[in-house]
Amino acid sequence: MRKWMLLFCAIFLIRVFPADAAAFVPLSKYLEFARSSADWTWDHYDSLVTVWRQKLNPNNVFGYRPPSRLLEMATIYAFLYEKEGNKTYAKRARKVLLTYGDYRKAYPKAAVERRADYAKGVPALPDFFTTTRYIRAYDTLRRMNYLSASQQKKIKSIISGSVAYMLRTQEWGTMNRAMLRAEILAWAVRAVPDDPNIKQWKMWRRAIGFDNWGHWEIEDASLYNAIWLYALLGYSDAQNKRAELFRLPEMYYYAQYYLNLMSPDGMIPDFGDAYWNVNWPRYLVFFEASAKAYKNPNLKWAAETIANKFINFHQYSSTGLAYILLDCYRYGTDAVKPKPPKALSEEVMDDIVGKKIVFRNGWEPNSTYMLLNYRDVGDGGLIFRNYLRDTIPIEEEKATHGHSDGNSIALLMKNGSVLLHDGGYRDYMPSGPYGDYRADYFHNRICVRQEKIFMGQKKGQYRYSVKNQAAVPGQPVLDLLHNSGAHRRVRTQKYDFLTFPDFDYSRTRLVDDKMGYEWDRVITYVKNPELFVVFDIVKARTAAYFTAANLWHTRKILSKGPHWYDTEYDS
Repeated sequence: MRKWMLLFCAIFLIRVFPADAAAFVPLSKYLEFARSSADWTWDHYDSLVTVWRQKLNPNNVFGYRPPSRLLEMATIYAFLYEKEGNKTYAKRARKVLLTYGDYRKAYPKAAVERRADYAKGVPALPDFFTTTRYIRAYDTLRRMNYLSASQQKKIKSIISGSVAYMLRTQEWGTMNRAMLRAEILAWAVRAVPDDPNIKQWKMWRRAIGFDNWGHWEIEDASLYNAIWLYALLGYSDAQNKRAELFRLPEMYYYAQYYLNLMSPDGMIPDFGDAYWNVNWPRYLVFFEASAKAYKNPNLKWAAETIANKFINFHQYSSTGLAYILLDCYRYGTDAVKPKPPKALSEEVMDDIVGKKIVFRNGWEPNSTYMLLNYRDVGDGGLIFRNYLRDTIPIEEEKATHGHSDGNSIALLMKNGSVLLHDGGYRDYMPSGPYGDYRADYFHNRICVRQEKIFMGQKKGQYRYSVKNQAAVPGQPVLDLLHNSGAHRRVRTQKYDFLTFPDFDYSRTRLVDDKMGYEWDRVITYVKNPELFVVFDIVKARTAAYFTAANLWHTRKILSKGPHWYDTEYDS
């Protein structure tokens, strides 16, 4: 049997620009922003509802969506009432709780009839991303004995009906959507302990929570990782188990994992289903909570870095942010002072769970940073992944919410400039054309097909019997690579990671058993002069035609020559 090997080499020269240090953000600033945002929402109550009515879309794929800003306001006001005793806050929160179900009247009857899940009526709280906010506000006013018996009955009916609706479409496993459901159930059990279905609620709370408590999350996607973490915090909060949560070794691992992924841009890079700088509020609250739990100045630094970069403390209309900043106040501490980490290039955190390597020369905004992601599906969470494959049309995903991004460079930065980054998420559900942006050809990696590309010929060549040896156009590379974007199961391994005073080095391997090839990516970070040398070595494991392409996704070519390009991002 013949085997062959291809070697690709890429060299990245690094150039530089400066940036500013972060300032300390006291917890009181989070609280006052939450208060101001709630006040802004109250002052614009009628106009916000008017805008919501104007934009209500009966054809929304997710169905009925009530105005969510009001729930954030209610939660904030309920907390402030408990903290400060101002009954004006309680009155405002109560109004939201008692009238929230009325917004269903705006949803057209024809739209209700089109949806099988509304056969028993439209739920007042249809969105499991926001249901907890309603229940939390009620739980606070209930504990403060502010509501009458008839008012409590009405609110409990809304909660009970909405939980029943949620349980008709159950999900489970160590993932964000399941954890959101567990969080809702935890708050519902706490707030409505006399519900007729309380035994069922407790069963589901424990069952779904058990899948997530002290287990590895199956989603390799930075957007959804943050949702999962925040839902875990809420789940533990509802049961007064936050201290217990942070004693789990998995939570300590994740605190260090996301800390060490922090980029010079002041945020976790996007990988898997994610967008640039997405979901930073949920990472902020996680870092604030973990900094307090572990008394760790590095984690506090991560929180301060995110807060200073992203929060506009004068944009009070950001009510969703205000809700999360309230939890930053509740979960965080001012006693731990921020301090940046000292570790440089390292594995994040291992070659079993995290399967990422970060090359860096510091923790400043102008530092050099490269993230290599060689995470495969792996062996963990098998039953959860199989369940998702059987129930959701996710053939493009590395189940779940992951991409075909094994051995890809997810981010390269220097001096605040982005030189390479990941492809993004999708243009529409379930994926965009050709599986965008989950397929292998949307990432900075080698793409291989067990097919022979049509090369064509240049003018004057004799490959084809054309008159006057005319040029014959070849097949575009992407034309060969494009398919539905369906994910192919591969295996990845780390062979080497070493750091030295002059250079850092990694070697990781991707094996595609079905297609019959293996690919080693060797990265050498030379520290002076500062550059990255990337060797890509592709080896066939079966006799067949193969075509391999080394893809680097940039924006603009400034100049080029034989086998080299000088490029930039111009946006």
